[in-house]
Amino acid sequence: LQQHHPINQYININTSDQSMPSWTLEEYCKAQPPPLDLDAVDAKTKTFFVNLDLPFVHPFCGPDAPQEPYEVDGAPVMGPLKTSFPEASHPNMISKMVTVWHVASPSLLAMGELWLRLFAAALAPLCILYLVWWNLWQPPTDSGGNTNDSSQKQQQRQQNSAKNGDAGLSLSFACIIGVASSLVVMTDTLYVLEFGPEYGCCLFLSAVCISTYTCMRRGMPRTSTCITALVLLAAHLIWDRTSSSTVTFGDANDRIDIEEGLYHDPSNAFVHSIVEEWPERHRTYSAETGKTQWIPTGDSRTGLPFLLNKVEPVNFTRTFFETDDGEVTALDAAVPPGGHDPAKPVFLILHGLSGGSKEEYIQDFVHHANENGSTAIIFVARGLMDLPLRGWDNFHGARISDVHGAAKLVRRMMAKYGSDEDQLLVAVGYSMGAIILSNYVAKYGADVAVDAAMPISGGLDMRHQTHFYRAQRLWQPMLTQTLRADFLLGKWGERVRERLSDDDMLRVLRASHITEIDKHAIVPYNGFDDLDHYYRSMSALGDIPVEEYEQNDDANGKGAIQTVSIPFCVVHALDDPLISWRTAAANRGFLRPDNLVRSGSGNTMMLLTKGGGHVGWPTGLIPFFGNWEWMSQLPLSFADAIIRAKRKKGKEREEDATTAAAATATAATEAAMETTEATAGASQASE
Repeated sequence: LQQHHPINQYININTSDQSMPSWTLEEYCKAQPPPLDLDAVDAKTKTFFVNLDLPFVHPFCGPDAPQEPYEVDGAPVMGPLKTSFPEASHPNMISKMVTVWHVASPSLLAMGELWLRLFAAALAPLCILYLVWWNLWQPPTDSGGNTNDSSQKQQQRQQNSAKNGDAGLSLSFACIIGVASSLVVMTDTLYVLEFGPEYGCCLFLSAVCISTYTCMRRGMPRTSTCITALVLLAAHLIWDRTSSSTVTFGDANDRIDIEEGLYHDPSNAFVHSIVEEWPERHRTYSAETGKTQWIPTGDSRTGLPFLLNKVEPVNFTRTFFETDDGEVTALDAAVPPGGHDPAKPVFLILHGLSGGSKEEYIQDFVHHANENGSTAIIFVARGLMDLPLRGWDNFHGARISDVHGAAKLVRRMMAKYGSDEDQLLVAVGYSMGAIILSNYVAKYGADVAVDAAMPISGGLDMRHQTHFYRAQRLWQPMLTQTLRADFLLGKWGERVRERLSDDDMLRVLRASHITEIDKHAIVPYNGFDDLDHYYRSMSALGDIPVEEYEQNDDANGKGAIQTVSIPFCVVHALDDPLISWRTAAANRGFLRPDNLVRSGSGNTMMLLTKGGGHVGWPTGLIPFFGNWEWMSQLPLSFADAIIRAKRKKGKEREEDATTAAAATATAATEAAMETTEATAGASQASE
């Protein structure tokens, strides 16, 4: 571990006398960029920020900053953990090393297994081809070292062996890697989803056969033992002990019986009109619409874009606003080069866990939105990025009041243009931001302050995430390490230490995935009863018992999801390796997509794609040129479809009004004629 890593201080193995620097308000204020000069920007941009009416400088940094201490309620100063861990919890070096092992090993093991799974589809056939080629090229050798060839041929073969190095080592490596990789393709849930079980079975049997044949010819007993162990492991993995089926490929709990596509309720005329106005090519992720064919699973569709995509930085302008409980958070706005256009949609973006406006997938969307003439505003969650916190209430996934406050401020700005009812405010959330957005739209119902919402790679019920062991083993260890070091022990170290018990702090240190962090840090720190209470509070479906909606197609009409009042399109990939598809959909019950979209007034929509990964969806032969183009274009086309549907609805209303007016005029004319005829008849009768 690095010398000044906060974990070192915490387990008493820091060998340096230098202490980690504390956070100070003065240093924070000095590090802030200069505020925007409104006289140096174009008139439209100036008008936008004047109407937004928020300060460019943190309220505690300007000349009018209050003289009171920044921290409130006796909260410790922000910054890295200073308090050493009690000696009783780490009485000796072995105990400390156990903690260090728990800190470091999950990420290392996860990286090794993840890289194998990423390249298994390529490694397996390559190893098989190599073994086939070798067996065709190399003549057999008997156990005694004699050959059926002449001594001259034997000498030539020995020369070839010396020339090519130790062939036995390369063959052993090819046999083991080939069988292991094909085993992954046969049993991994995401590979089975992509290729089906038949391909993996054929690959595995081919690898086992050619490897066994090679071991017999070359006399490699250790390699044969390894292959036998892998075959036994395969039998264990595919033998299903929980159902009537003899074998199963992939996780039986992740078996998918629903189709990809866009689900909606046709009985909702406006939502149905949105679907009609939304071109299918813009909401379909397939080879015909540019899906990258050579990236096979959700693991690679998630990891490769984050590793290789490079986006030109966006020049955001930060403004600050105060929340209902006195904290200060921020809105990072990106106005198009031509200035804010009140006739275009405005996008309010919610970022992922420990992210912000610096995330490249966020900036990629902002570029697309600005090119489309739209202003994009990133809501920076409290305490994230470089935002300081005054009190104890740190960021957690169940808090939605801050989102509502940010949306109301943007709505206030839009109203000043006099086009509040015509302009569209669309909220877009990614990952954790998508979870929060879904919860907000459901819990606030008719009081929601946005016109439409699109959560991407989030979830509607995070209780299902507690059993997503694949993500806990492969992906979450790296996220856990970042979250623990940068925030729990770094930015909020002393505050977390003061609220958590010694046992919980030790469990946080030894946590290997996000669920353990939530259980031992987020839950006790924020006063939730338990993990289930926290996950229920942060989920749009959290107010419905899981057993109830799994057994009923309509959940007995219960839940905040029934009150969704705006077009609400949930986007999720079935091969998402971080957040299980089961948090957003199910094969049966209320969470089955064709049942869920009929909830309430039918404003909920669901777009499922077979592939895409987590905040991924790469496109093109070389996807790194287009970055996150498919995912970034999706909210834009969704907003355009809503606008066209609104215009269509308005036109229909005008036509109905015209028809009604014409009918009224016709009726009035007919009534007048009848009155005239009656009067004439009466006159004749009188005469």
